[in-house]
Amino acid sequence: MKLIHYEDEITRYITNGVVEKSMCMFACWVEDPDGDAYKKHLARGKEYIWVAEDGIKAHSFGSQSWDAGFSIQALLASDLIDEIGLVRNNPAGDFRKMHRHISKGSWTFFDQDHGLQVSDCTAECLKVNNSV
Repeated sequence: MKLIHYEDEITRYITNGVVEKSMCMFACWVEDPDGDAYKKHLARGKEYIWVAEDGIKAHSFGSQSWDAGFSIQALLASDLIDEIGLVRNNPAGDFRKMHRHISKGSWTFFDQDHGLQVSDCTAECLKVNNSV
């Protein structure tokens, strides 16, 4: 029970999956049907189990982190900057003489039509990408 309580605490009673959730919740009920651990498991049960029109349903928890990470990696590996980047072209003409910089792939302050890279907007977007 010591291991179960430890796992419960560090996962905030979500546990590692629907099967483990069921076993840990049952073990806590056997230990004390009126105990806090069992009540906390019940409160987090909606993460996995719900009642639908056609009966009780169960599923694994979401994979949002993996989904986002793999999606971003796929986009970066695909060389689709023309389709996913906000600024799709460098400024027209000899932009360096006009005191402009390479902009393709950067981010603007407003939207794609704005067309001018803004360093702090690009930096904030890169921070998000690096944080992911």
